[in-house]
Amino acid sequence: MAKALFRVIYSMLAVLVRITNVVCEGEKEAAAAPGDEFVLVLTTDTFDDAISRHKHILVEFYAPWCNHCKQLAPVYAEAAGLLHSEDSAIKMAKVDASQETDLAKRYNVGRYPTVLFFRAGQPVQYEQIQDHGPKEIVAWLNRKTGPPAEVVTGKDRLDQLHADFNVVVVGFFNNADAKVVRDFLKVADEQDDVHFVVVHSPDLFSAYDVDKDSVIMLRTFDEERVDLVGEMSERSITEFVELYRLPYVVEFDPVMAPAVLDGYISKHLLYFISKEDERFAERVAAYREAAIQFKGKVIFVYVDVNNSDYQRIMNWFFVKKEHCPSTRLLDLEGPKGTLKYRPDTEDWTADELSRFVQEVLDGKRKVYRASEDLPADWDSQPVKVLVGKNFREIARDRKKNVFVMFYAPWCGFCKDLAPKWEAMAEKFKDDPDVIIAKIDATSNEVEGIKVTLFPTMKFFPKDSDEEIDFQNIQTTAEKLIAFVENGGKLPEDVKVNFEPKPGGNIDIKKEEL
Repeated sequence: MAKALFRVIYSMLAVLVRITNVVCEGEKEAAAAPGDEFVLVLTTDTFDDAISRHKHILVEFYAPWCNHCKQLAPVYAEAAGLLHSEDSAIKMAKVDASQETDLAKRYNVGRYPTVLFFRAGQPVQYEQIQDHGPKEIVAWLNRKTGPPAEVVTGKDRLDQLHADFNVVVVGFFNNADAKVVRDFLKVADEQDDVHFVVVHSPDLFSAYDVDKDSVIMLRTFDEERVDLVGEMSERSITEFVELYRLPYVVEFDPVMAPAVLDGYISKHLLYFISKEDERFAERVAAYREAAIQFKGKVIFVYVDVNNSDYQRIMNWFFVKKEHCPSTRLLDLEGPKGTLKYRPDTEDWTADELSRFVQEVLDGKRKVYRASEDLPADWDSQPVKVLVGKNFREIARDRKKNVFVMFYAPWCGFCKDLAPKWEAMAEKFKDDPDVIIAKIDATSNEVEGIKVTLFPTMKFFPKDSDEEIDFQNIQTTAEKLIAFVENGGKLPEDVKVNFEPKPGGNIDIKKEEL
C-alpha cells in the first residue's frame, strides 16, 4: 500500500526534457508539439489497421488537458525520433482518448496517460514510462522486441553503452549455451530499468581483465566497476543487480524513484536539504559516509527542498522548508504498516547518523509522528486546539462526544468553514459532554487517520470507538449543531450527493446544507 502511494506521488514528478526536431514521415502527421512528427495519430477508424500492420507499436492514450500527458509529450516524441534514426520497425502512436471514447473503453483506459505496447496485436501496459527519458523508452522497447541482453563484440560499443546508461550489467561467457547464460538472461528479462550485455569476444575478456565466466556492473557513479564475487546463479545475479544498481546516496528525482521503490530494500532514509545550503557539500559527504555502512540494508536519499515539484513528498513527511535540513527514516514494511523515525538532532555527524540508523534496525527507536507543541491556551476558547501530542487524549475520550475539523491554514474551504465551526462551538461550550476542536493537519500527524481532503471533519461519539465522517463542507452552523445533537447523524430529510473532484474540491449536486 505504501509503495503504491509513493508511486502515485513520484509519478507526479515527471520532468520536462529537451525537445528534438525531426522530419515528418508516414501515415498521419501529428500537428501538436514540435518533435512529434514520428508519432502516428490514430483514431477509431485507423486504429485496427495500424495495430495489424505494425507488429510492434507503442500507443499512448492521452487527454489534451492532462498535465501529465503534456509533460510526457516531448519525451515521447524524442523517443520516436530516436527509433526512426535507428531504422527501427517499432512505431509509436497516440490516441486522444477524450475524443476516441470507444477505443478508451475497449482498452479500459481509466487514467491519463495510459500507454500500451502492442506485440502482434496483444497489449502490455508500460507503467514506468513517466519515469523514463527518451533513451530509456527506446531501450525498454528494444528489450521487449528482442533478446533481453544485447550481444556486444567491440569495446567501442560497450564504451558507448557505459556513457549512455547509468548502469550496464555485463556477462562475460565463454560458452553461449551454458546454464549461467540462461540464468543471466532470465534476470535481464525481468529488469526493465537496467541495460544488460553479453560478451563472448576474447578481446573484450582481455580488455576488461576477465579470464573466466564473470558478471560485472559498469556504472557512472561511485565505483565505476563492481564485480560479482562467488557463484553465479539466477538468485545471486538478481541480488547483485539490486544491491549495486543504486549509488550510496540517491538524489531524489522521478527517474530514480522506481529503482528505489521496486527493490527489495524497504527502509529509506530521506535527507531534506537545500542545494544552496552553504554546508551542502559537507553535509552530503557525511551522509554518504554513513550510507556506505548500510549498503544493502537502507537506501539513503536526499531531496532538494528548493525544487517546488517536491512539495508533495515534503508534505507527506510533514517537513517544512524553513525547518530544513531535516532527516526521516521510512520503513515501508514495518510491523504496523509504514513507520517513520527521526534522529534526535539535525546537526548530526556521520557517526551519530549511523548510530541512529542502527538503533532503528535494532528496534530501539520510537516511531516518530509530527506534532506541534501544545499551546498553553489550547482549551481557552470554545474551539479547542489539538496537536499530535494531545489528540488521542482528547479526541478518543470515550466520556465525551468530540467533533474535530482537520484543516490546512491555506485552504479556502477551511477558512469559509471556520466561522460556522466557531458558532457551533459557542453553542456547546457549556456542555460537559461535547468538545468541538480543530487540528492543523499539515503540521500534526495522527496515528490511524489519513487526511486527503481539506477540510476533513470527524465525529468521535461518546462510549464508542466509532469514527464518523461529516462530508459536506458547504454546510451551516445549524446543520453542524444538528449533526452533533443527533449523535453523529444528519436529519433523515437531508439528502446530499457529492463527489470529490481532482485536486480535492467538492461539487454539491443537490441540496446545499
